Amino acid sequence: MNKRKNKKNLRKKKSEKIPKRESSFQFDAEAKKISLVLLVLGLLTFFAFYPSLENGFTNWDDETYIHKNELIYNFSLENIKEMFNPNHPISANYHPLTILSLGLNYHFSQLSPYSYHAVNLILHLLN
Repeated sequence: MNKRKNKKNLRKKKSEKIPKRESSFQFDAEAKKISLVLLVLGLLTFFAFYPSLENGFTNWDDETYIHKNELIYNFSLENIKEMFNPNHPISANYHPLTILSLGLNYHFSQLSPYSYHAVNLILHLLN
């Protein structure tokens, strides 16, 4: 008789330890909603910035950041270090990742506006 009680108690303890699992349907529905929102936002961003691929450089700051910025023309370790030097701002701004991105752009496509706008579009989509 005592063994039977121990077995029943053991079964109860085991069933109490198992956590109740949430419905996978609930999780899937939430994941689908989030995925749909991200897809819509991505498409809106793409279509908002897609026309920029056909544009050239502007006369606002492209002259300073691209055409007259010698740091991007020679993608060397020395220039990369200088890009991260806070004492060497471009147009009174310190933003080394932007200058690094422009340096990579110039390294692969020189002065093709399309590639600069394409990288900008990709960065906006990732953001």
